[in-house]
Amino acid sequence: MWRASRRSTSDADLTSTATKRPSATSELAPPALPDVYVKAVLNAYRSDEISAARALGLLLDTWAEEDLPDLPPLPAEAIASFVS
Repeated sequence: MWRASRRSTSDADLTSTATKRPSATSELAPPALPDVYVKAVLNAYRSDEISAARALGLLLDTWAEEDLPDLPPLPAEAIASFVS
């Protein structure tokens, strides 16, 4: 037959070394992304396959827009073909 313990839970029980609680800072830290994934996202951004907003979304907001690499300027004929 099962019996409930009469012993109450103490503060020491809650803070014992067996209980590992993540710190508030670690819970708020941005996720760690694999380097291969970050490189793939940046390559897609550099090759103009995805926008800056999409790249930042894929990077889970671990980067700011000013952290993204500068894109090479488009040649004049590329701009003209886009406008016409």
